[in-house]
Amino acid sequence: MTVTEKQMHILRHMLGVDSNRPPNRWGFRNHFVADPDGPDDKQLQTMLANGLVERGQDISGGRCYHATDAGCELVGLSPDRITVAMGREKGEST
Repeated sequence: MTVTEKQMHILRHMLGVDSNRPPNRWGFRNHFVADPDGPDDKQLQTMLANGLVERGQDISGGRCYHATDAGCELVGLSPDRITVAMGREKGEST
């Protein structure tokens, strides 16, 4: 699967992955709200088809998406941070 630079940017933003935050804080959030008619939503639809994100409940007219385990792994979250991002308890399976 090929991931574009824009798609990687969306995943990183969705999961709070940036150079100003240490890796042990990545995954503190896991959501991205896109305008249904906007370019980000088109990217997210492709990411949905590739299993990197899933749809959440729409918010204020926007489409909400969440990274899957595969999306978390792609941006480099550790197993512990994936657990946080997915809202699971330690030791809970997928």
